[in-house]
Amino acid sequence: VSESFYSNSRWPADNFQAGLTGADTYDVYEWVKRLEIVSVPTSGTIEVTFKLPNTPAHLKKLWLVPSTASGEIFWTCKPADSDGMETRVLPPSCRI
Repeated sequence: VSESFYSNSRWPADNFQAGLTGADTYDVYEWVKRLEIVSVPTSGTIEVTFKLPNTPAHLKKLWLVPSTASGEIFWTCKPADSDGMETRVLPPSCRI
């Protein structure tokens, strides 16, 4: 996503523009169900749907939201607005 932004001077609108495989192809990984580039809350947001059976995070979503300042990219993680992870089960680096 970052490379796409630096190459094209804009955030990718979807997985294809970011040079990624389709959102559903990530189900082969142990803890990821889907990985999709979305435009909400901002273009270039990475939405991860987790695959963690028997936990409160199962099939819940986390957003990695990009922003730029002085040419640098900063990422903020937060629960998605719909089906987002509960704050108590967020990765520790997202709880700040």
